[in-house]
Amino acid sequence: MGCATNCPKCGGSARILDSFTDSAGRLYVKDLFDYIQNYRKPQKLEELKNNLEAANDEITAGELADTLAEIEPGFRRFSDLIKSLPGSAVTNLVTILISLITLVITYQTWVGGAEEHEEKMEIERAQLEIARENLEYQKQKDKEQENQDKQAELVREKIKAQIEQLKLNFEKKLKDAARTQPSQTTQIPTKGKTRIKGNQRNKPCPCGSGLKAKKCHPNGFLG
Repeated sequence: MGCATNCPKCGGSARILDSFTDSAGRLYVKDLFDYIQNYRKPQKLEELKNNLEAANDEITAGELADTLAEIEPGFRRFSDLIKSLPGSAVTNLVTILISLITLVITYQTWVGGAEEHEEKMEIERAQLEIARENLEYQKQKDKEQENQDKQAELVREKIKAQIEQLKLNFEKKLKDAARTQPSQTTQIPTKGKTRIKGNQRNKPCPCGSGLKAKKCHPNGFLG
């Protein structure tokens, strides 16, 4: 299916979701609405409406597609389309289908002359347009949420990468510091032994200071 259209603002080519629209921006699900609108079996429509009303808010796209196909095999052609809808759009679609079927049943039951026929059809077309806009709005919201989730994940990954880089940088600095600092093994200086013999300690210091050697250079004078 075509999945590209031209942007009405810039004229550029833009991709659109195959599951929802064709290259002209027309919703594929509109074919389902048209099929119901032209369906001519009121009893089947009533059965379908009752089943949809009985469905809870947690009905899945697959369950909805199977329910429609069981009541009327003609709906089977729309199974793939329905199953491609995001979960958040399914409940909205069920509500729209109930409203549409109610309108169609009312139309088929009470419509009379040409004027009344046209009036009912106009209401139905208005309802279909509202349904189309609702689905497009829901689709856009889902897309925006998906983009926000992706952006948040990118930010998280970027922060994690920055943290890892900080760890690596700190580890490198520690290793560099360990390589450049002096050895941790220090030698305790030992007290030098005096070179002055006992009988020389009370004699004048050989340095010429005039003091006794034991007071001036008790460890000996090397000069």
